[in-house]
Amino acid sequence: MDKVLEFMMNIIKGSIWIVAFILGINLSFEMISQANTMENIIGFFLLVLIFLVSYKTKCFTTINLKRKHEK
Repeated sequence: MDKVLEFMMNIIKGSIWIVAFILGINLSFEMISQANTMENIIGFFLLVLIFLVSYKTKCFTTINLKRKHEK
């Protein structure tokens, strides 16, 4: 039962990652395509930040979520 719960949590984390990734990529590319130079720079750093967070957390699957009774 514990493996099933862990699998379900990874599915939920992966789904949240996909939504956040798509929204973040969309926002950063929209900012990069603006005429304002400051928005271009912020959009580029947002894009780098999205990829860095995705790499470090392995698409959010290495984030440990513990319940109160599991501590």
